[in-house]
Amino acid sequence: MPLSLVTKHYQPLERYILEPTYYLNDVKTVFKYENGTKTGEVQGYKYLVTNIDTFEQIEVFVSGTTPLIEPCKLVEFQEKGEKVFVEFENAVIKPFYSERDHEIKDSIKADKITLVEA
Repeated sequence: MPLSLVTKHYQPLERYILEPTYYLNDVKTVFKYENGTKTGEVQGYKYLVTNIDTFEQIEVFVSGTTPLIEPCKLVEFQEKGEKVFVEFENAVIKPFYSERDHEIKDSIKADKITLVEA
């Protein structure tokens, strides 16, 4: 059976969420895998964010070896009640079928993440 046309292409994220600013909830390191084995090499980071307009919560992958903010530093800010806001550059979304969860999910990636002054 052929794949859906939608699952073959990335679409700009702003088609689905107009407000570009997000509250940063969490940062997770993504490691590179070769032949199903974790190499220990950092591939990038996943940022769990909440849109400040729609309150949609999404996870966005940004490749690179250095996070925008270290996870422990983000926790420090959060414990002090400080909020960190971010925007993504060239964020795109593509649906995929998760064999593990047996459902359609979103794959979201961006070229860059930047801090936004509150």
